[in-house]
Formats: sequence, structure tokens, C-alpha cells
Amino acid sequence: MKHVQPYIVRPQLPEELKPLFEITYNLWWCWNPSAIALFRRIDTALWEETRHSPVASWDD
Repeated sequence: MKHVQPYIVRPQLPEELKPLFEITYNLWWCWNPSAIALFRRIDTALWEETRHSPVASWDD
């Protein structure tokens, strides 16, 4: 049996969007209505599909 190593692929973001990645992995967004609205506006369908988790959208 071959040994399989897991790996994570992360998108390369333009420099202007890198703060969005930092916000995503900071729990600050959980209780900030403006941050929640931002994630919802970026991609409403994805927001619903990931059950309101911006982290899930990065990890797929």
C-alpha cells in the first residue's frame, strides 16, 4: 500500500486581497456584523453552501 500524504492547496491572492485571508482565519469576523455582511456579499451562494463559514471556502 502506498503512503499518501495530505496537502492543502491555497489560492494565490492578489496583494490587495491578502487582508481578507487574515480576517477569515481570525475569529473576530464571528461577532462582527460588518465582516459577516462582507463574506455574504462576496459570494452569497458560497456563503450558504459552506453554512456561513469563510474558512470552509478556503479549505475546499
